[in-house]
Amino acid sequence: LKCFLSFLVMRPVASRIRWRCRQRLSGCCRSVSTGFSRTDPDFVDPEGPLFAESIEQWRHTDDPVLEAPILERSNPGMGMLLLNRGDGGVKLRATNSLFKRLRNLEVNTTKRLVCISSRLPDSFCTGLDGREMLMLGEAALQEGRASPLAHVLLHHQQEMAHLIADYRKPLVSFMNGSARNSGVAVCSLANRSAVHRHSRAVVDCCRVGWVLEGGMSFVLGKMPLHLGEFYALTGIECRGVDLVYAGFSSRWMSPEALPFLELTSGKLLEANEYIGKQMLDEHFLELPEPAPGVEDVHAWSVAGQAEFIDSVFGQPSIGLILRSLKDEVKEDGKFATFAERCLSAMTKMSPLSLHMVHRQVCFARNCYDDHFRAYTARRGGQIESIDRFLGLDSRARALNDPEVFRDAVEMPVLEECLRAEMRVAWRMLSGFQQPHTVDLLKALYADMVGEAVPGWSFSVDEISQVAVDEFLEPLPAGQELQLLPRAELPLSAHPRLRRYHPDYDEATTLDHDPVHMAREVQRWADDFMDDERLRLRSLLTGV
Repeated sequence: LKCFLSFLVMRPVASRIRWRCRQRLSGCCRSVSTGFSRTDPDFVDPEGPLFAESIEQWRHTDDPVLEAPILERSNPGMGMLLLNRGDGGVKLRATNSLFKRLRNLEVNTTKRLVCISSRLPDSFCTGLDGREMLMLGEAALQEGRASPLAHVLLHHQQEMAHLIADYRKPLVSFMNGSARNSGVAVCSLANRSAVHRHSRAVVDCCRVGWVLEGGMSFVLGKMPLHLGEFYALTGIECRGVDLVYAGFSSRWMSPEALPFLELTSGKLLEANEYIGKQMLDEHFLELPEPAPGVEDVHAWSVAGQAEFIDSVFGQPSIGLILRSLKDEVKEDGKFATFAERCLSAMTKMSPLSLHMVHRQVCFARNCYDDHFRAYTARRGGQIESIDRFLGLDSRARALNDPEVFRDAVEMPVLEECLRAEMRVAWRMLSGFQQPHTVDLLKALYADMVGEAVPGWSFSVDEISQVAVDEFLEPLPAGQELQLLPRAELPLSAHPRLRRYHPDYDEATTLDHDPVHMAREVQRWADDFMDDERLRLRSLLTGV
């Protein structure tokens, strides 16, 4: 009762005080408001910090300064790897780091899936570093032999491509920006390769006198309608939905799906493997349908030229391809403009690279067709001819057994393609045919400094088939590509758990060979071959 009476007494007093304050302020030229207006120059939206976009989306990684070539961010049930392009191409340190992290996540029982993307949204992966190749090629010409670093770099590049293609967990590789040459394979070889409208892929190794490596011959060889030869020989950019139509990618995904995956990946631990894959597939989108009757960005850009590409680039030699394009331009046919564009692009390419890349893609395509026929024959189905409109994924779905199909057809073909790529790339860097290596180094330097690529030592007609076959000959003993088998279980310190490992040895009671494991740890270290790189740099610079 006393409190209530005091409130009644003080209420009119407070009203008089407020009235006097308003009277005093009304006569002043300056007013004070109790709230904030959005038009005020110093207004701060209280919802801004909550819904604003992050300045650096991937700042929370294992490297606080974001300088490592490969960044990793661990989430419940999911491993996230980011390609940090740094100064450009991929070097041995980045290859070793990516291989180790992928392998560790593959045997980690708390991770249901792994994602690969890039930290910067405008560039995904540009393939092998041009300066590294320039250093290795110049050193080979001066010393008269290939550096061991060249063999290690190419060998590890091929092993990493095999690991990505043969990954035993769902591997989502999102092409977040542009990719070139073997950088395209980092996305295309994954079992769940994804792109969006800002994704771009260019295979222009012929422009600098280089060849296909990192599994790109396998990626291009499985494309329908000889699109692989078309993109590899012309260097024309493929972007957006064209990446899915052509076969560079198998999924369409929004960039916003990756942060959402990180938030929901913990739910995958609560589901079994089959349900987890179904939950993962819900993050992919359907291809946007083009508007009928109008030109649309979602339509396949080369749909009208598909038959022409199949007939021209399906020719068995570079000479016949160029002749068909010239005839189309000379006759001013239906595809004269398109043929002139292709012809103009191919005339700027290295003649030897055109022959070698065409041979590599044809080798992959023929190898795949042979394994496909053998596989269908073993299953009791005899195939007279293979429809050229069906890509590799379509044929696997038609057989209704994609995982068995991958182990029986895809992986044997990929291994043969990787070995063939290793032979050609190593001979190009080792000065096997010195004039072609000199052309490669000149083109790499011109591309690095932004100048026009100089002319080539030979024309297309002067490259013989014998010279091309010499690059595909087996390498000397100990230099051929060796793909070692890998276990799907992690190593254990518990003596009883070791017995379940497939590599368990009763004599040593270990689940691994200590000598072999020590060599592997040394071989895949981030600083492996750094002393050889310093020696080559001192040789070339004199410092």
